[in-house]
Amino acid sequence: MFDKKLSSYTIDTFRRQGIHIKTQHHLQSIRPDEDGKGGLKIKIQEYDDEVSAGIVVWSTGLMQNPLVARLVEQDIRAPVTPEEQQLCKQQTWRIVKAEKSGGLVVDDHLRVRVSTGSTQTIDSQSGHSAPSDILPEVYAMGDCAVLEREALPATAQVASQQAKYLAKALNKYGSCEAVGNKSKPFLFLNLGTIAYIGSWRAIAQSSSEGLAGRLAWVLWRGAYITRSMSIRNKIMVLVHWIVTWLFGRDISRF
Repeated sequence: MFDKKLSSYTIDTFRRQGIHIKTQHHLQSIRPDEDGKGGLKIKIQEYDDEVSAGIVVWSTGLMQNPLVARLVEQDIRAPVTPEEQQLCKQQTWRIVKAEKSGGLVVDDHLRVRVSTGSTQTIDSQSGHSAPSDILPEVYAMGDCAVLEREALPATAQVASQQAKYLAKALNKYGSCEAVGNKSKPFLFLNLGTIAYIGSWRAIAQSSSEGLAGRLAWVLWRGAYITRSMSIRNKIMVLVHWIVTWLFGRDISRF
């Protein structure tokens, strides 16, 4: 997502803030400390001894939605028209599952893929899968969907573009078959990735160009303002930022 230069800049910034990044470290276990004072002991594969900790925050990415996890394990009937059911009424189908994320595999028009027999998986990096068909009038997008020929990041930017594409295609063409035959395939336009790293600094990556520091922070703030849904929201967000800057963030509990 970010190039090596921006990654190194971020690590150096964190180090100056007293935050130490440990890459290529593998957590094996977490247990309560024997002293009974609420501490924790962490076992890391690369260390001989356990490491003491007061707070452990576990953040390892997204877990697949339980509904999606159930769907990919169930037998379904497809196609769903009465005539087609008569032709293949003994045929069972399974939704094609992405090997890495467990998401629903979709084609270039965001239509859900199905295959015969047991659960099929696809490696979105290589695009290799067993022969499959389309589940009529069923679409998937966002975190639960994986394009069969391209791996996209699970970000709001991707989901937003997919939603706009699908809404436009359905409003214009209506049916699943027409969407597949007449509409253009979904194409993700990478508008860049921005991340705040503290101390009024941020990093921004747009294609091959990178930006870091205060200017990237201004870009990050500006992106949030421009992407707000209404003038009212834009004003409220801006006022909230100014109040927080002047008086600090309220972390009290009522």
